[in-house]
Amino acid sequence: MFATCTLLTLDEDAATATIHLAGHHEPLISGPDGTREVTAAHGIALGFTSGPQTWPATVIPLPAVGALTLYTDGLTEGHNGTEQQRLGVDGLITLIERLPSTEPAAHVDRLIKEVYALNAGRHTDDLAVLHLAWGRPAPRAAHASEAATAGTTAASDEAKAENEV
Repeated sequence: MFATCTLLTLDEDAATATIHLAGHHEPLISGPDGTREVTAAHGIALGFTSGPQTWPATVIPLPAVGALTLYTDGLTEGHNGTEQQRLGVDGLITLIERLPSTEPAAHVDRLIKEVYALNAGRHTDDLAVLHLAWGRPAPRAAHASEAATAGTTAASDEAKAENEV
């Protein structure tokens, strides 16, 4: 048995993120110039060999406004709306760039919903997404009814806080 893993360490003072990839694919970074896959060094997946291992570090400069998206391959291995083609990283980037700017939890929910719709149940795999966004003001409720609704979602607010940097 083995597991792939990404270790992410944020340094807010230096505006950098350090990642260690243990058999996992690269995260995506979004900024003012769009979304792209991070170029990063790779290490072996966890559990392939016994004994001490090392995983190279990759330091990523972070834009003043942006987001990092870490995800399992279940997000990209599904179909892209056609019978034979997979969504892939390029398709995922296109989806991310098409989504409206929202707070991180809503962004992840909408992204997963879009991926499931394109895949139409043809491929099932594990799916996990961590979307860390920074540098944008918190969304404000436009109406009193929205503010009342926001007050009833304490559990959702806790999840949002975990996803925001």
